[in-house]
Amino acid sequence: MSTELTANERLIASREQLRHALRLIDARSEPGSGLSSETLAARLRADLKSSTPEAQILLELFQRWWTGQPLRVAWLLLADTATAVLQPVAQRHPYRLVMGAAVVGAVLVGVRPWRWFSTSALLAGVLPKLMSEVMLRLTPQPHEGHPPGSR
Repeated sequence: MSTELTANERLIASREQLRHALRLIDARSEPGSGLSSETLAARLRADLKSSTPEAQILLELFQRWWTGQPLRVAWLLLADTATAVLQPVAQRHPYRLVMGAAVVGAVLVGVRPWRWFSTSALLAGVLPKLMSEVMLRLTPQPHEGHPPGSR
């Protein structure tokens, strides 16, 4: 007896493997499965924190900066609104949505809004804050219960 599978048997086995993989993906994407953008972001943050100390410092600096931004709430509201508005459009007309995104991208590349800002002005506003946060993070903190300078 030969242990080799015929082409038809290999095709059936391959289809069954695909079905199994698709069922796993479908089970993960259900609302109760816990696989959401927040979960993925939390997993990414945990991976970055565990990778290197420099990545952890930069991540904490970014999180502090982001929580202090006055436009943070507006950005989150805009993201939720865009999701609510664009999700039905993406389901009904995915190609139109992709074409619209391509047009918006082309306009942005043509207009180049990043050149409107002065690099030196941005660095003058951000660099001192960033450096002070880095220095605070890197300097050893005095132990609780001991006055500074005494050990």
